[in-house]
Amino acid sequence: MGVLGCRHPVWTAGAPGITVRGMAEKRTRKWKDLDFPLLTLVLVLLAIGLLMVFSASSYYAMYRFGDKYMFVAKQAVFALLGVFLMLVASRIDYHFVGKISPVLAIFGILLLGVVLIPGVGWVSNDARRWFNLGFTTVQPSEFMKIALILVLSFSLSQRHNKLKSLWSGLVPYLVMVGIIDAELYFEPHMSAIVIITLISLIILIAAGAKFWHFLLVSVPAVAIGAVLMVMEGYRMDRIMTFLGQNNDPTGDAYQINNSLIAIGSGSLFGRGLGQSLQKNLYIPEPQSDFIFAVLAEELGFIGAVTVLLLFVLLIIRGMRVSMNAPDMLGGLMGVGLTSLFAIEVMLNLAVVTKSIPTTGIPLPFFSSGGTSLLFMMVAMGILLNISRQTVPAFRPGVVPDPERQPPAGQRPLWGTSKQGTSKQGTQKQGAPKQGTREQGASKQGTPKQGMPPKQGMQKQGTPPKQVPGPAGRTRR
Repeated sequence: MGVLGCRHPVWTAGAPGITVRGMAEKRTRKWKDLDFPLLTLVLVLLAIGLLMVFSASSYYAMYRFGDKYMFVAKQAVFALLGVFLMLVASRIDYHFVGKISPVLAIFGILLLGVVLIPGVGWVSNDARRWFNLGFTTVQPSEFMKIALILVLSFSLSQRHNKLKSLWSGLVPYLVMVGIIDAELYFEPHMSAIVIITLISLIILIAAGAKFWHFLLVSVPAVAIGAVLMVMEGYRMDRIMTFLGQNNDPTGDAYQINNSLIAIGSGSLFGRGLGQSLQKNLYIPEPQSDFIFAVLAEELGFIGAVTVLLLFVLLIIRGMRVSMNAPDMLGGLMGVGLTSLFAIEVMLNLAVVTKSIPTTGIPLPFFSSGGTSLLFMMVAMGILLNISRQTVPAFRPGVVPDPERQPPAGQRPLWGTSKQGTSKQGTQKQGAPKQGTREQGASKQGTPKQGMPPKQGMQKQGTPPKQVPGPAGRTRR
């Protein structure tokens, strides 16, 4: 039955061949094929993050700017814009994103160079990392993280076999990463250098780079890093504070000591939402990198573990999307984007708990900052698009859109089953393709191998009907 009870399809004006039912089904499929577990995790973390930004920043914003809603209002605007960009990115085919990734990477490298120009880049806390647009500031390093993940994934999916060679395979990628790290060093932005380097290594290893090649280049890289650490006095001060050699409560150890006090004061159930004491001008800018300390103080051990569990679930979901991607490009993109989220979470928590020396790393979805939030939401949008094109075994009940399937003959490269095919509809080797139960037998009474097919539905044991054939013969 068609629309309004008609048995014939109803055609739309000016669009021959497209039915109203077909258009409705396509619109429904656009929403049904969204990865709702992944989307739900992102939105829940974003909502908790907005709540904590308000709780952590209200006293500081009122004291300094006279408006306790200043930080949360800005963060809410960026959150809404981020949700919009995430949904837009989820509709853009990641194969197209991969094709334009070299242009994005070149543009990101140029931005990192431009921000170093005096008078162009905005300076804060002796670091030139931002472009000041008046209503907000933009950090090009956040854009560079996403662009690097995309271009590495695209290039390695095209020439991953060349990674067997050190000089023609691995070294060109390390040179590109080294150029980006050099630009970040002159900002300076050491936390971004660590994140970009780790993400690059993860993607290269996932693409098949040999581990002993990294051992060859790690020795000079570690030596250069150690020299750069010693050259800057403030970095050595942070290392000494981490090692316990500088515990001046009013000096370099002031921020981390108050962070530990906040975490320890939370006990099991916390002081209560909005009841933190350390956010009252003890922790500098509590709505930023040290917001997890305020969360642990107000929500306690139970609340902190709950948020950590949400982080872990999102990381697991991202890795599942990556492992079930339809091709190597999607798999590498998923690994890189999920690793970006995981690394930032782990490093932020390590800084807040004094597990590593203090450095500026935002907590995804929580720390106040428009640039990092927007680009993280875009990253989640790309991950959603990869998930929409995953194999049916990963998304049971969802019929893939034929328009978004990989080219013919291209199978998933990330191991969804022993035979390299999806679980849905997998068969034993040698079995017929059309839904067989056992080798040689089908659901609908298909004759066993070597037996003539039956004509029509017959009772078991009834001989087939004799049909006259040509030249006086009968055929079954």
